[in-house]
Amino acid sequence: MNTIKHTEYKHNGSRVILDTCELAPGKYETMLLYPNGHEIACRTARTEADAIADFDELLTAYPADTKPAAPKPLTGKYAKLRDDLRKVYEIGKAAAAQVEDGGTCNLDAPSLLLPRWQSAKIEQACKEAGCGCFEWKCFNRRWVICFHIPGQAYKRETAAEVMTKALADMGYDALTYCAID
Repeated sequence: MNTIKHTEYKHNGSRVILDTCELAPGKYETMLLYPNGHEIACRTARTEADAIADFDELLTAYPADTKPAAPKPLTGKYAKLRDDLRKVYEIGKAAAAQVEDGGTCNLDAPSLLLPRWQSAKIEQACKEAGCGCFEWKCFNRRWVICFHIPGQAYKRETAAEVMTKALADMGYDALTYCAID
C-alpha cells in the first residue's frame, strides 16, 4: 500500500482523516474516516488521476471547519453591562488607591445575578470591558466579575465592595463575592 495524498482536519467539530492510497497496481482507494477507524466515505478508482479527483471531491463534500466568525457587536442590555463595568472598574481602582494593602490576601470581586441572560454575551461584555468573569452557582446563577485591581488584600476588598455598591446603584442585583486566597 502506497499513500498518494493525505490530510487531517476538523469537520463539524470532529477530527477526520482523508487519505488516498494505491492498494495494488490499478487499484486505488480514497477514504474519509474518523481517527477511531469509523468510515465516513469511501471511493475506489482505477487510475491515480481518478483517485486524486475523488480526494478533491470528498474534501469539497466534507469541508474543513472554518474559524468561528467574530462575535456580533453587543447591543441593548449587554452593551450597557459592558459600559457599566468600565465605569465601576475606574471607581474600584480609585477606591483601592485610597487604602493600605494590609490584611488577608483575597479574591474578592463583585458578582451579578443576571437571570435568563446569555452566557456568551456576558463573557463578551466582560472581555470588552477589560475584565474576566466566571459563573458562581452557589446562590442561584451569579456571575463573578474579575477586575485587575492593584493590590492583593485590603485594596481588593475595598474595590470589590465599592464596585458592588456602584453596580447595585446602577440597578443590578449585586453581591460581593468573597474568597480568601
